Amino acid sequence: MRWWITLCLLIGGIGVALLWNKYLPQPVTVSGTIHFGKKNHPYSQGTVYILSRQKGMHFQESGVITQAQEGAQWRWERALPGQQYDLKAQLRSDGYTTESAVIRVTAPQSGVKLLFKSF
Repeated sequence: MRWWITLCLLIGGIGVALLWNKYLPQPVTVSGTIHFGKKNHPYSQGTVYILSRQKGMHFQESGVITQAQEGAQWRWERALPGQQYDLKAQLRSDGYTTESAVIRVTAPQSGVKLLFKSF
């Protein structure tokens, strides 16, 4: 009797996993570049973090980190297709923090430019 219950649970679990993979949207990519408005900004040794949020939520680090260089490329691979996100870049350097303008995107999307306006 126990083996029958175990077998039923195993087969049921496989079925749930197959349905989960079939109907759960797979993550897509949002990518772009960082821009400072000038080549020689004072924080070129800093680090840029990409932050994201969905409508009504707080910004969270997306796990994407890049160098604070003009034109630095970034790639976020955990967005859900068709979802809208607000994105911004946050520059951190020696205790100094500043943020780019917020931009709204719909995933997937490429060529997103995140611009720091002032320092």
